[in-house]
This record gives sequence, structure tokens and C-alpha cells, in this order.
Amino acid sequence: MSTPSVLALRRQLSARFPAAHAGRKEPESHHFQSLPPLPKATLSELVSPPEVTGLGLVLAELLAQSRGEEQTPPLALIDPGDHFDPASYSVHRPLLWLRAPSLKKALQAADLLVRDGNIPLVLLDCSLTPLPEVRQIPPSSWYRLRALAEASGTLLLALTSTPTLPAATTRYQLTSALTLTDMAALRSQWLPKVSFHPLRAHQSQPANMG
Repeated sequence: MSTPSVLALRRQLSARFPAAHAGRKEPESHHFQSLPPLPKATLSELVSPPEVTGLGLVLAELLAQSRGEEQTPPLALIDPGDHFDPASYSVHRPLLWLRAPSLKKALQAADLLVRDGNIPLVLLDCSLTPLPEVRQIPPSSWYRLRALAEASGTLLLALTSTPTLPAATTRYQLTSALTLTDMAALRSQWLPKVSFHPLRAHQSQPANMG
């Protein structure tokens, strides 16, 4: 992406999400009801195996977060493959939804947003991306994104179907005890049946970043 295009997008982000430039002190972690603390300035990975139900609940929780009368920080959702259906969610915070035709293009968008730092929480939804496509991404690309997140203070949260990201600083695996009977209950009654187990994350950096 050319420099003029980057500058133009930054101006659009600043105009659309002025609260992101407010300069007030933010907590060191993002906290959401029923979710584990998600540290800022990291590349984190949330693993949801295909046989586990509950990732949609997590996304709904993130989108529904509101601070009441206080301006809720914006969230960016990068959607490779165009799987997100906004009509299925109740969105109560400013949302930037970026659709990408491939994971490679999605990572280019993530690079721009994380580098810019104006949106504190960026979701990269790889949960439905074919695993071979995810594994084609070189490790250096993930380490680059982690370094950008550490520099800008952004939390880049990648949603995956299996532990994949070599550069993840924090990694959780989603488990749930939901049954078909639970589908008739309110969403607030589902959340207690969803849990998150910390997984070992790779902290080392490759010798050659490419």
C-alpha cells in the first residue's frame, strides 16, 4: 500500500474514531465479562477447535461491550473469507469491519491497523481459514505483527482453529459444555459454560526475521 493511501486511511480512522486519540490512560489489559484478561501490546491467540461451540459467544461478548455513557473504544474485525454476518450480532461499540479475500491480504490490513495504533483492539478471525493457508504464512510475518503491537500498544487477537501462531505471547483454548438444550436459553446463561484454558505460547524470536 502506498504512503498516500496509508495517510488517507489514518485520517479516516482519526475522524471516525476520535476517542482513540483522547490520550487518557488505559488499563494494561482488556477485561470482558466471562473472558480472561487480554494484555495490551501483544499478539494473542484464541484457539477454538472445530468440535467446540462457543466462539460466536466470544465474538458477541466483544462486540456487545459498552461503557454506558462513556465512549467505548473502537474494535476492528479483519475478516478473511467474508464469513462475518453483522445481522447476527448486537453491536454496541464502534466497529471497523474489514473484509479480505485471503489471509495474506488480511495480514496486510492487520499490519496497517496495528502499526497505526488508533484502534486498541484488532481481531483477526482465522477460525474458518483453511489450515494449509494459515501455515503458508511465514513465521517472520507473525513476529513482525507482534513487534508492531508491542510498539503501538494494540492488542492483536487472532482467532484460530488450532494452535498455529509461533509468535503468540498469550494463548488460550476455548472449551464449552454447551448442549442443544442450551440453544433455547438466553446468551447470558451460555457464557458460564464457556471456559478458557491457557496454553503454552512461544516467546522466542527467530534468528532471521527475513
